[in-house]
Order: sequence, then C-alpha cells, then structure tokens
Amino acid sequence: MKSFITALSQFPIAIAAALGFSLTPVSTEDKFVWVYGAFAITSWVAGTLFFITFRKLDAQEAELNAIGTGEREELEEKTLGAKGNLPSGYIVSLLWVLKQFAWLIPSR
Repeated sequence: MKSFITALSQFPIAIAAALGFSLTPVSTEDKFVWVYGAFAITSWVAGTLFFITFRKLDAQEAELNAIGTGEREELEEKTLGAKGNLPSGYIVSLLWVLKQFAWLIPSR
C-alpha cells in the first residue's frame, strides 16, 4: 500500500518531467515568448474553468464556515482563554523559538 501511495504522489512529477522533456527543443531564446505565452494562456483557461466550477461555493461560504462553530468556539476558549488572549505558555514558546533563530538576524 505504501508503494502504491508513493507511486501516486510521484505521478504528477513524472508528467511534469515528460512535459519538460517535450519542451526542451522549443526552449531557445527566440521562442521564449511563445513558451511563456502558451503557459499564460493555459493558466488563464485553467483558472477560468476553476472559477466556473467552484463559483457556487462562494455564495455558500458563510454557511460552510459556520459548520461546527459551536465545537470550535469551545475549543478556542480552552486554548486561547475566554477573552481570546494567548496563555503565557504560548508566549514563552514563541520567545524560545525566536531565540533559537536569533543567529539569522544580522548584527550591526
């Protein structure tokens, strides 16, 4: 089962590699406009089809976001506190993480 799932996750990569190999002869400097133009048009068509397919969900967004809010509000009150303030444990953890990555910040 694990190998089947791995094969499924690698399938889009195989398609992308095949597409890359097929576009190698076209990828010359004088044809870049056509290559990137074709990708732009394809992306625009795919985006338009995505919008047409899922535009009905936009009208239902408020209703779908309200699913399970009762349980979510109870969980947020337990996690964040009644007033929505972060407990001190979260602040201490955040400060510890910032301290660990302080070496990334350039010194003056």
